[in-house]
Amino acid sequence: MNRAHPITTACRPQEQAAGAAILRLAMLEAKRLLRHPVLLVGAVWGSWYSLWPWLYREPAQPWSTANYSALSLTWAPLYVTTFVVANLAALREGPPTTAELFRCVPTRYTQRTAALLVAGFAPVALTGLLCVTQLALITRAGGVTIGDPPGSGKITPTPAEVALPALIAAMSFAAGVAVARTVRSRLLGAVGGIVGGGLYFTGYWIWARFPTYLVVPNAVAVRRDIAHPHQTLWDAEVPFLYAPTGGPNADYNPNWYALIRDLDGFGWHLVFLSGVTLLLTGYALRRSGYDPRVSWVLSIGAVLVTAGIVFQLVAHGGPFPWWGDVGAI
Repeated sequence: MNRAHPITTACRPQEQAAGAAILRLAMLEAKRLLRHPVLLVGAVWGSWYSLWPWLYREPAQPWSTANYSALSLTWAPLYVTTFVVANLAALREGPPTTAELFRCVPTRYTQRTAALLVAGFAPVALTGLLCVTQLALITRAGGVTIGDPPGSGKITPTPAEVALPALIAAMSFAAGVAVARTVRSRLLGAVGGIVGGGLYFTGYWIWARFPTYLVVPNAVAVRRDIAHPHQTLWDAEVPFLYAPTGGPNADYNPNWYALIRDLDGFGWHLVFLSGVTLLLTGYALRRSGYDPRVSWVLSIGAVLVTAGIVFQLVAHGGPFPWWGDVGAI
């Protein structure tokens, strides 16, 4: 007699009940996250850097690609606070603070971690909404100016470029939960998030070299075509030009470069970040208890990370001098 069918049938209600409990807890956590003062401070702070300058017109820029390069960097306060609130929420497991909540929604430790990770869509959605607002302001201003005269003009960010800050926020949230499942210290988690955010915001020119540019969170879809430098300004029949040293009035400068839009490489960087987010998610779940399905999350994350790095190299095409210039703007 086959006993598999009755056992499978009996397990389905339990799985459905567990899924419903995770969803209910995720909704409760999402509401708490969106009301968290730390996250709200990060949203206001990031908006001050990213939205306020564009309210009336395009802000002045110290060099010809400054505004474009800063589109995702200026949301760094929101990335940091997303990490911090995720870390604090994951450490909010003591009986005095959560006993009543978990009596209403009984779940295992792994399920509570899964629910918190699902709740992370709330700060990610908040980041996405703010970035869409930023895109609307940029579009109203006619775009972002790039290039040195006479090779200057305006471009409008693509949906992929708008999605980058939301994806970094998702990775930050998963990292906050993963750190909490490794080191149960609110102080260390907060300090780690602040230091990491500071390095991200201030160290872009340090990390924008080969090979670190492949694996840092930030990326831009415009870069200098370092494989084809132009000996004179007038050799380049392209829309946008960049002069790192000569300035816009130089008649002869061996450092003039064409600015090209590398959406393929940028897209594969998004794939890489998605893989990192899945790896952090799988790690946090594995640290919370054994579940065979977590192996699939980790495997998919590893595949995406590998593919993202390899195809970034393919899309760029080189040259790749070790710790050298890769055309970052």
